Amino acid sequence: MTGDTSFTLATLAERLNGKLSPRASAAEKVTSVATLAEAQPGQIAFFSHPRYRKELLQTRASCVLIHAKDVAGLEVPHMCVADPYLAYARVAQWLNPISQIPSGRGEGCVVAEGSRIDPSVYLGAHVVVGRDVEIHANCAIGAGTVIGDGTVIGANSRIYANVTLYDHTILGQDVTIHSGCVIGADGFGFAPSAEGWVKIPQLGRVRIGDRCNIGANTTIDRGALEDTILGEGVILDNQIQIAHNVTIGDFTAIAGCSAVAGSTHIGKNCLIAGGVRIVGHLTITDSVQIEATSLVTKSISKKGTYSSALAARSATGWKKQLANLNRLNKLVGRLTRLEKQVKE
Repeated sequence: MTGDTSFTLATLAERLNGKLSPRASAAEKVTSVATLAEAQPGQIAFFSHPRYRKELLQTRASCVLIHAKDVAGLEVPHMCVADPYLAYARVAQWLNPISQIPSGRGEGCVVAEGSRIDPSVYLGAHVVVGRDVEIHANCAIGAGTVIGDGTVIGANSRIYANVTLYDHTILGQDVTIHSGCVIGADGFGFAPSAEGWVKIPQLGRVRIGDRCNIGANTTIDRGALEDTILGEGVILDNQIQIAHNVTIGDFTAIAGCSAVAGSTHIGKNCLIAGGVRIVGHLTITDSVQIEATSLVTKSISKKGTYSSALAARSATGWKKQLANLNRLNKLVGRLTRLEKQVKE
């Protein structure tokens, strides 16, 4: 996508502390980012993985962001930077600034008495704001969003359309919540009785720190007694379930379709891949990486990379492997008897 914003390569090099190659024209302007394969003159791309070497050699981009270790023999225009992927992210932001948020209220908004909404806030059509809500400066609330009583939304936050914030949810500053999220619904708390399940009131809140980003259709349950807490800079992908009383440390990232059961504590700077399942009442220390589709059943006390997933293979190969697995107990028994005979 090409926008109205452009920068010369010289300006980008100065901002990124990068070094332009002789083939790159410092005065040339770039207007957008693109992949190596699709880039055209006037666009900038990046290279950070050897699997894309062929595309790198054939790219038509005006400039490629690249690490110095990868430039040997390279004839395309490029800029050496310390971290090409991070540099790409920054350039993409500069070329695609967030549009100015309008102020005012769309058609059909309902705002209850006692709410305090900064004049700079934008409320989209049919937004519902409960009692005693605080919405601070420069926030934008998308159409159809419902904000429960006593909720606080920090400055410069962006809530997209059709989000539900239950009562007493607390959002920090610069928080982004994408469409379809439900924040603060009751946790899954029921006690068994002879007559059936007895509902346990969920009396906690959800507290989300500054600069968090919550993906579409993600759900975060309120605490049973204590709060459910996301620290500063946490990023959650789409369709994630965070159960009651969970805490997630600063700058942890969780990819799509993962689920964290109740009262689990996840540390800072963790990377949790897609489809991971984490059972309840565990503690995961800082700087842990969990690979995709893993099942975590025990606490993790040492930083590092963890996995429990089996890679896909042909159906025939999988069935043979499963058959061998089903024979494992018998084989262990035979081995134990043989070891005993040898010792005798």
